[in-house]
Amino acid sequence: MAEVFKAVIGRLTGALGNMVFRNHEDVTTITMRPRKYEVKMTEAIIQRRERFALTGSFSMAINRDANLKYTWEKVYNKKKRIMTTIFKENYKHITYNNISNAATLAPPLGIGISKSASTLTGTDVSVTLEPIGTKTKINLSSEVSIYMTALIYCKTPVIATEDPFKFVNITSSSIALSLTNPLTFEVELQDTEMQIYDMYSEHTLFAAFFTLNDIGVPVNYTNTIKG
Repeated sequence: MAEVFKAVIGRLTGALGNMVFRNHEDVTTITMRPRKYEVKMTEAIIQRRERFALTGSFSMAINRDANLKYTWEKVYNKKKRIMTTIFKENYKHITYNNISNAATLAPPLGIGISKSASTLTGTDVSVTLEPIGTKTKINLSSEVSIYMTALIYCKTPVIATEDPFKFVNITSSSIALSLTNPLTFEVELQDTEMQIYDMYSEHTLFAAFFTLNDIGVPVNYTNTIKG
């Protein structure tokens, strides 16, 4: 940078070639025009961007589900930016090309469950839970039914020009709640959902479960299972 005091050529402003002229009081400052900075796309930068994109899409898919969004708002206070909360909670469980078993659809510390069986095909989804057990905060006098909400994580496109991944939101019908018997949930995929499913060769199910009162309002939620 150079300064010109009382220049005989007058006060200059603007740019000339690779020089930029600025004036402040009686001083004219000359600086070099900054060169365009290009970020070198290293493998680490590419993977970081892909991880961010995958976490963002996973979080948006969760936020699309009304009851999942309602539960996050209820636990973390509606004044907070719920999408940001969901993103932060899951970012640590997601890499640039995979979502781990620890990723969660609902807020952490839900009612603990385990699946005994699950099937995921291009036409339907079935999940059977082991008995939930009676040592939970579920109150059968007010919680009468339960349903499954889930995401199908589709990756590895069959055609290379397709998006690297997509998420399909699915919801089961509610069934009578039991704490001592296995519970089975089934969902038949709709036409659009089947089309998306068939566009990818790898599929993973993430599912959580909500208990409902007698007017269908969610009461409790479970941990997330991966199948």
